[in-house]
Amino acid sequence: AGRNNKNEFYQFLGIAFGSTYEPQTQLQLLIDLNFISELKITPLKELLAEIQKMIYSLKASLKL
Repeated sequence: AGRNNKNEFYQFLGIAFGSTYEPQTQLQLLIDLNFISELKITPLKELLAEIQKMIYSLKASLKL
């Protein structure tokens, strides 16, 4: 079987979704360690949430 199939793409989307939590954790550390204010981080957190929604929706549309 080839590498470019629907099941493998679905798996890669799962990895991508999980990877969105890494910068989220780093952003929270920046706040907790007082390197930056919550106010400055909020737009980035909102972007990450939007990316998570897009990945989730794409996975749901594959209907595996």
